[in-house]
Amino acid sequence: MLKIFYLIFFVLLSSVKCENEFELPQNILPTSYEIHLTFSSDLTNQSYNGIVKLCFTTLEKVSEIKLHSYGHEVNSTKIYKDYPNFEFITEATEIIHENEHIIKLNLTEELEENEHFIMLISFVGNVSSMPYGLFRSECENENEEIEWQIASNLKQFKAHYAFPCFDDPKYRATFNIPIIHNQNHTAFFNMKEWIVHDHGNELVQTNFLPTPLISPSSLAFFISDFLNESKNIESIENTIVIRESQVEKTQIFFDAIGKLLVIVESFMNFNLTFDTLHHVMLPDYESDIESFYGFNYYREHLILFNPAISPQTKEFSIHRMITAGLVSQYLTNIVSFASYNDGWIFNGIIKFLEYYIRASDSSTDNSDNFRWQKVQFINDVLADAITTTKNERVTERAASIFYMIYNAIGEKAFTVALQQFIADNAFKTITVDKFYETLQANYEEFNLGSTYGNLRETIEGFMNYQKPLVVTVVVNADNILYILKPNITMPMTYKTSYSSNISEIFWSEQDAVSKTLENHDWILFNVDRLGFYRVNYNENNWKNLISAIDENRNLFSDMTISQLIDDSLNLARDSLLSYHIVFDLLEIMTLETSYNVWNAAVRNLLELNNRINGLDIHEKFMEFVNTISNKYVEEIGFDDPSSDESLERKFSRLQMIDIACQMNSNECLEFTHSKLVLYLDDGEPLSVNLEEKILCYGLLSPFKNDNGTDYFNKIKDKLHASKDVEYRLRIISSLGCYPDREILIEFLNSTVENDGKFKASEYLHTLRSMYTKSNEGIDAVLTFLENNFEIFIAKSKNKDIIEIIIKEIARKIFNDELAVKFTNLLENLNIDNDLTLILLSQISENIDWRKSSSVNQIRTWFQRNIETTIEPTEESTTTELETTENTTIETTSEDITDPTTTDSSGKNFGYSFEILLFIGVLLFLII
Repeated sequence: MLKIFYLIFFVLLSSVKCENEFELPQNILPTSYEIHLTFSSDLTNQSYNGIVKLCFTTLEKVSEIKLHSYGHEVNSTKIYKDYPNFEFITEATEIIHENEHIIKLNLTEELEENEHFIMLISFVGNVSSMPYGLFRSECENENEEIEWQIASNLKQFKAHYAFPCFDDPKYRATFNIPIIHNQNHTAFFNMKEWIVHDHGNELVQTNFLPTPLISPSSLAFFISDFLNESKNIESIENTIVIRESQVEKTQIFFDAIGKLLVIVESFMNFNLTFDTLHHVMLPDYESDIESFYGFNYYREHLILFNPAISPQTKEFSIHRMITAGLVSQYLTNIVSFASYNDGWIFNGIIKFLEYYIRASDSSTDNSDNFRWQKVQFINDVLADAITTTKNERVTERAASIFYMIYNAIGEKAFTVALQQFIADNAFKTITVDKFYETLQANYEEFNLGSTYGNLRETIEGFMNYQKPLVVTVVVNADNILYILKPNITMPMTYKTSYSSNISEIFWSEQDAVSKTLENHDWILFNVDRLGFYRVNYNENNWKNLISAIDENRNLFSDMTISQLIDDSLNLARDSLLSYHIVFDLLEIMTLETSYNVWNAAVRNLLELNNRINGLDIHEKFMEFVNTISNKYVEEIGFDDPSSDESLERKFSRLQMIDIACQMNSNECLEFTHSKLVLYLDDGEPLSVNLEEKILCYGLLSPFKNDNGTDYFNKIKDKLHASKDVEYRLRIISSLGCYPDREILIEFLNSTVENDGKFKASEYLHTLRSMYTKSNEGIDAVLTFLENNFEIFIAKSKNKDIIEIIIKEIARKIFNDELAVKFTNLLENLNIDNDLTLILLSQISENIDWRKSSSVNQIRTWFQRNIETTIEPTEESTTTELETTENTTIETTSEDITDPTTTDSSGKNFGYSFEILLFIGVLLFLII
């Protein structure tokens, strides 16, 4: 670990902050653009010509003009007086690149204030190989020949990569963009095609209708020889642009867009005003979905449904993606914030609504729909977000906060506020203040009895909080309830054994609150996950809750049991709760058959399994998990029946195969291996719903019996023989399950060979399939990247891919050997210093956890409750001190809510690391 600490020192001493170099003077207001883009007939040509005609108004006298431009060769700039006296005024005598994002035009004549002008800019641009600005995309046709397309992604300050402009969301303008291109290609833009005419030399010019007032980042382009198919839905021409070979897979998409367009417009109470909505599906698009005005890009294999290979559970994700794309038309395109820094608000609402909106559809069974959507939201979004801090999983964190606000202020107030906000600010760029004002006003109107007055403080308080979001609830012998919490105003509810009714929502502003209760045996807080926080109790209340559940499970909803399981396992991981309590609670799972409850249990038990892998307690842990899950596994079964089932049951089966096979259940491993043998040796088809699980876990049995390489190679042959992206990704995911370091490294090396058939979109998936499955997979990925990271980045066409990978790997490392390899890799990569510090701190905490009293708590629980003798390993020999009730709860909440450095025995986690960090910061300040 010494090497890690030295690297942390280096990071601390070399950290600097960058200034914002993108701000422009606010002396010019752009009003409209006419941009002529000319591409050669050969789309492999890396350059294109452009002319920008920009109409603007001066807000003061101007002698120089600054605007955004990246990578352009600006040839000339001339300025004319606008209508009615169109005359030449001046030109740029000098074009200065102030930095790589801003050019300055020094003018020969000063422009008068409050006058209207036209600026003509002639430039040459470059088609990027990276997926932003105007970039080149590629895919194979039916003859395995590479075909090229011009695609775009102008989000987040990338419009000026395509053409010189005022690339700022507050500068809305109209855009008229003719495109000159190969006559055998079709060009698409945000707006409907108006006219196409011949331009000579096998080129045509496609003209489109002008846009309304939108931000430059809402623009989108696509040029290709793809097919396009249109259907009129709700007076909007929905056009799918897609490779010819994929057209037959669009039926589910068209069915879904037909339903969801009606639902989303109804929910927003605002009909979309454009004539056409383009849906471009690209095999290698970087994002799952990216939305622009009247134009959505999708990653092809995620949005298309092939009945022969797509699992039925995929329909749910397709519907979510379409919903997200439609909601994004309103939030970020029709209405946008003046600062990109506030984008997390819209991103969070969009993520929340992609789960919620379908559940709100009155034409369906609301209760069942909403329950299902809520469970999936908590599993997919909230469960991970609640474990993060301010700068991690920002969209998911924001979505979880708005989920809480929706619950707290009520459906009516939240929905009407959103509708009013969109109606009042359509085609405007506004400050974030207006959003909060609208939300607050509707909250007060629909909650007349409320005494709380600042939703903005709550939302931003949750978003910016840097520590674990934990509320601690303690009741003393006199039935006085004490609530200790972060210093954020929170919505709260509770119920007790005395009354089955849930309390009214109350907003707790102080960090320490007391209430007097009726006599009771137990209290339950944050009922059914009202708020975005975890709840901890004193030991006696935990025990009483467990007893109450054991005696009468029906007193508690599935959501409540799920929440208790999720909270307890995470609190224990952070040393806020003894694992004795956690495993006492887990014993109730023996009779549990709720998907919702097992959803929380499986997610957390697999994470704990990763933490203790290789320790002396691991075998007993796996036996315990198999015991408590046996009843539900028997009920749900491993095989996929031919009869129709609910999505909930299908999701249940997949997660129970995960937990059973990863716990080395003989029944699970034998089932998956027998299915794999029949598939590979006898050609018996696999259920599309189970295929990925069978291919993955079916490899584990032969590995243990020393004949796994043959099956690994047979599955790899399936990969090389297939052209279907969805199927290939499923195969890749299964190959990563094979826990043989050398075989995995050999496979990784083959992906970057010159004659390899790997696609850009498959590289991240390949590495992720390994480092998320086993320590051998992590080792293989680290070894591979140390030798191949440059070629890997080039082939993946994603400069951010390394950062994504190392963040995820750091969370998975729990031993010194892998930590040293990870540190060696960081030394070879050009990683941001702040990020390096975070990653090394994460690994240090992981390793310290295995040496903490948490492991001994699990060991002693097994010794007391299961007839066994476990000899502690050298790695975990701490002495456990029994946890006791906190007796200082009335003084301060910080002892409870800031538990990051103390476990239940009083041992400081990462003690040496904290001293090192302090010394490092001190030296940095001195230097």
